[in-house]
Amino acid sequence: SCWSQPIKDSGERIVGTFAIYHRHPIAPQATEILLIEHYAALAALAIERTHSAEALRLHDAALNFAANAILITDLQARIVWANHAFSELTGYEFEELVGRKLSTLLNSGHQDDAFYAELWKTILSGKTWHGELINRRKDGSLYHDETSITPVRDQHQRITHFVSVKQDISARKEQEEHLKNLAFYD
Repeated sequence: SCWSQPIKDSGERIVGTFAIYHRHPIAPQATEILLIEHYAALAALAIERTHSAEALRLHDAALNFAANAILITDLQARIVWANHAFSELTGYEFEELVGRKLSTLLNSGHQDDAFYAELWKTILSGKTWHGELINRRKDGSLYHDETSITPVRDQHQRITHFVSVKQDISARKEQEEHLKNLAFYD
């Protein structure tokens, strides 16, 4: 005989079955049915955790190996996380970044207080800010980046963090400047 119990995920979808086989025909007792249900619930937890762990690994790999620089900051613009591309763009190692404020690391002085006030007004209102910045690398050199900053909300819709995606546009800016010089001074 065989006793079988469906294994259901948190969405009540069947993801497998838990079965017990006996050599001889027999009916399960109430305690055995509870035991089977308990083991099926444990199996469901293990399956969901495995799926969650796989999804987290995939998300981690996608963010870490993205071509664009990506960073997460708290509400005070202290860096919580940054990917490898951000380290390459700025010259800072990950360990040097965590807990530091962006303004103390990258500020080039090319954007004024009014510029940053408008940026903060936008993101604190829950909207995405998109624009170009001139920032400073660890070695002091300047670079142009195109940046999008998106607020992250918790389950109560409060803004808790910001995600910034940056793309180095220095080569494009140099080319634009070169073409402008050719047009006006050739």
